[in-house]
Amino acid sequence: MAKPLYQKVLDFAVQQWLKHQASIDTRTIARKIKANPDSVMKAAERLEADGLVSLNPYRYT
Repeated sequence: MAKPLYQKVLDFAVQQWLKHQASIDTRTIARKIKANPDSVMKAAERLEADGLVSLNPYRYT
């Protein structure tokens, strides 16, 4: 059975954190797991609501 998108997002974010000790943006996650960026953002928001991740507001630089 395929993993739900929110689980793929969480798994990838944790792997990246363990490897680089740095945050990662949802657009990069979407590109790496080959998923729609809007869907990845919604999954990340669900994970935040569940207390599993924290999202930082996007800032233009």
